[in-house]
Amino acid sequence: METSLENVSRAINVLYHNPDTTAKEKASAWLDKLQQSVIAWKISDELLQQNIDIESSYFAAQTMRTKIQFSFHELPGESHHQLRDSLLQHITRIITDENNSIILTQLCLALADFALQMTSWEMSTRDLIQQMSQNIQLIPALLEIVTVLPEEVYNRSLRLGENRRNDVLDEFSQVAPTVLQFLDSCMKFYDASDDARMQSKIIKCLTSWLSVDLMNTSKVARSDLFTSIISFLGNPWTPSMIHESASDCVCAALVLIENRRVHKDLTRVLFDSVHALIEPYHLSLTANDADKCSTYCRVFTEFAESFLDDIIENPDRKLGSLHTLDVILKCLESDDYEMAEITFNFWYGLAEKLERKCNENLNNLFAPYIEKLISGLCRLCRLQSDSSGIIEDDDDFSDFRMRISDLMKDVVVIVGSLNCFRKIFNDLGNQASNATWNMSESSLFVMSTIAKDVCLDEIEIVPKVINAILNLSDETHIAVRFTSIRLIGEFCDWVDKHPQTLEPILNFLLKCLRQRELSTVAAAALLNICSACTYQMGFHFDGLLHIIRNKQLFNISDEAAISLFKGSALILAKMSGERIHDGAMKLCEIPAGQLFQGINSDESVRIDPATSLDCLTVIFRHQTNLDLSVKNGQTHPCIFVIQQVWPIVFDICVRFQHDVRIVEKCCKCIRFMIRCVGRQLTPLIEQLVDQIVKLYGVHQHSCYLYLGSVLVDEYGEFQECHKGLIAMLEAFCGPTFLLMDGVDNLRSHPDTVEDLFRLCIKLLQNVTALFLQSSMFKSIFQCALAACALDHQDAISAVVKFFYELIRCQRIESEARSFLVECLDEFGASLMNNLIKACIFGQATFMIRDVADVIYELVVYDRGLACFWLENSLRILPSSGIGASQEQLSRFHKAVTGAGSKGDVFGAIRVLGRLYR
Repeated sequence: METSLENVSRAINVLYHNPDTTAKEKASAWLDKLQQSVIAWKISDELLQQNIDIESSYFAAQTMRTKIQFSFHELPGESHHQLRDSLLQHITRIITDENNSIILTQLCLALADFALQMTSWEMSTRDLIQQMSQNIQLIPALLEIVTVLPEEVYNRSLRLGENRRNDVLDEFSQVAPTVLQFLDSCMKFYDASDDARMQSKIIKCLTSWLSVDLMNTSKVARSDLFTSIISFLGNPWTPSMIHESASDCVCAALVLIENRRVHKDLTRVLFDSVHALIEPYHLSLTANDADKCSTYCRVFTEFAESFLDDIIENPDRKLGSLHTLDVILKCLESDDYEMAEITFNFWYGLAEKLERKCNENLNNLFAPYIEKLISGLCRLCRLQSDSSGIIEDDDDFSDFRMRISDLMKDVVVIVGSLNCFRKIFNDLGNQASNATWNMSESSLFVMSTIAKDVCLDEIEIVPKVINAILNLSDETHIAVRFTSIRLIGEFCDWVDKHPQTLEPILNFLLKCLRQRELSTVAAAALLNICSACTYQMGFHFDGLLHIIRNKQLFNISDEAAISLFKGSALILAKMSGERIHDGAMKLCEIPAGQLFQGINSDESVRIDPATSLDCLTVIFRHQTNLDLSVKNGQTHPCIFVIQQVWPIVFDICVRFQHDVRIVEKCCKCIRFMIRCVGRQLTPLIEQLVDQIVKLYGVHQHSCYLYLGSVLVDEYGEFQECHKGLIAMLEAFCGPTFLLMDGVDNLRSHPDTVEDLFRLCIKLLQNVTALFLQSSMFKSIFQCALAACALDHQDAISAVVKFFYELIRCQRIESEARSFLVECLDEFGASLMNNLIKACIFGQATFMIRDVADVIYELVVYDRGLACFWLENSLRILPSSGIGASQEQLSRFHKAVTGAGSKGDVFGAIRVLGRLYR
């Protein structure tokens, strides 16, 4: 379809109004393609001028904004002034229509991004204020633009580059007084008219400018504007819109004052002002205004974090007033647990700093506050009194309790685990008859979070707790019993030190396993006991086996069954070889038997082998280190059972070859069989490779590639396996390259990219010469070149590490080296170019160090060639005013080509990257 204004309008109409889904999809695809073309600039400008309807104008504004953000380089310099004036005209024209607010937002963002990138428009912020502030109707749009300007400076997708960003920030620093004056005047005007929406916009604008730390904060602190903001925040009846904006502004200011010397006046104002917010917080609490209470809690937390160093270095003196801790503890007084959660980062910070200080006197000073915190957490993590069951794991309140668990592990260091445990236990005892079930449960839950840290020699409190739990009646609320079982599991290390308690605990857990609602937590507790008391539990292996065999009688869930298998496997691993053989056979025959029945059942009968596969996997996973104790020539005790189980697992893999979830579980199970017995499985490897290659040809599940890398890892050191492993790679390559043909397909299959190149890395490390001589080597290299453009962290990581291992191969003395040399002669320039682009324009900034390693290896390979390749790569970088200067590029080239270490290249690339981001 021709790209005319009429056709564009028609496509937009179809997108929004045509009920035909197919027609909508076609219109959307056509419009997407239009937005990526150069003609989109002209079309969007004309659509905005014609203002046909709200849909076409919004499409045009959004297109203009994205083009400016991502494709500014398409515009010739001589058109910049014309487009700037056009944007201002569009804003002026639509400002009067309230229905156009979403269009106005897009245009304001477009103009802001345009101003940041238009290097010839100096002091753009000052010009906009002077030009637009004369028209009262344009003030809302002007505020929007002036607000987003500082925000967009650090927008990664805008890619201003360090040079341009510094120029912009210099301009902002010069114009900051004008901005403050403008905002002050606006607030006085709109304060008189009681326009909450505009007052909120003004405050947001100041927040934005404070966030880049370019304003004179002494002037800000003394301004009528900031005084008004503090007043808004201190008034609990302030409209919510203004109140929230005021809190954001104060929080931004609190971040700034961490630099005390620069922001002394602002520090003094905020210190006094925030302490004065206690009363309005209580008023909001009384009025059940949750939003304002949360706002105050956020301010209190930011305040405490800003003064944390003062509190620790100068406790209860001046800015280190311990009253700040009383203020933040107020956030735990509400019944709303989300308010308390806002403060958690502060408590983490306090605990971390006190742990570093390692000062007992300091810990004693803060201990009372931590005890108040823990008491508050005990109260807040109580379940609802009318609850009749167990809290679900995916419940929001369950997530909150888990975060309490994490926090407790950190803060308990300040007061000591035993002291904390004893206090909660004593408080629970003192409540006695007055304690409701949910009060007891919450205390037990908090105790469970620190139980593992209690001294193993403690014999006063722990025995009492265990005894009380073992004697809980069946009438006790099920949530109390659930948490009590979890607490028993956390005592596992203590039980190992006090073996006389093991028998009664096992009897108690066995009883709990019979109750469906408690079986999972009881199995988890039993797993903990098996992990810690491995040798003692050897006497109870047959008992566990009996429970597993009679899973249905015990009413055990699948999750609980997996825990029991894991616990049994841990015990098994500590036994003698003969007992391991017998035990493994008995353990494996249960899930293997279930799988065998599934294979032989009618295909119309739907079965799910997932749990049985998981049970087999945990058995073999925990026998993987047994080969260390197997003497030379001695048969591994698990080899016979693996030979029996192997065909069953593979039959499941074949039957469920379309189901990636089951195939992944099969591959995981086979992986641990291989890890378990290692070389003793060699006779079966050829059969395994043939089968996974056939399956991969039908369904390209990347787990087959991963399994291939496991095979290389285990058998790559054995020369007789080398040709078979290379044949496996070559067989994988055909279906893989078809799947990943084109950059879009590469992006759609990041797991396949990752697993393919991890396999190649293993082969490079173990079968170097044959890999370089492989018929697929050049195709693999080209695929890796294309994959440099990916932004998936694990995939790009594997690709870059592949190149690193590959180029290091040039150091080897082998006839195979010529294959690498030939490949680098052909593709070395492309590799250098793709690596530089990935660092500068890709999302792979996390991979800069690894990319630097590859480039350094290229320099080591041939400094002259690397110099030539790099020069060409730098020559084709964008040469607009945004980015690196020619002098900076020359310095980078010299630093890289003259590098004496990987670190030199890494430092140079990091500097260059900042110039383009």
